[in-house]
Amino acid sequence: VPPMPSPTLDGAPRGAIMPIGGAEDKVGNRDVLGRFLALSGGAGRARLAVVPTASELDDTGERYAELFAALGADRVDVLDVVERPDALRKDFC
Repeated sequence: VPPMPSPTLDGAPRGAIMPIGGAEDKVGNRDVLGRFLALSGGAGRARLAVVPTASELDDTGERYAELFAALGADRVDVLDVVERPDALRKDFC
């Protein structure tokens, strides 16, 4: 079942929010990451934003960006949301 896009206040189209945990396979088959990429448009089309808010590791966002790029994502942005005001940054929209 494809994820439902999150609603917007102005009715503009928006992509889906799909959380993933940190215990998925990042080295072997990468089944969870591959499925995530497929649901996001597939190789060559997927545009992703990684928001590593739950991680205590400084390189988590970049690690996911590299993994998704290796799987064929068209674009991967890392949004380092550390505090609530960060979520409202215009360059993250």
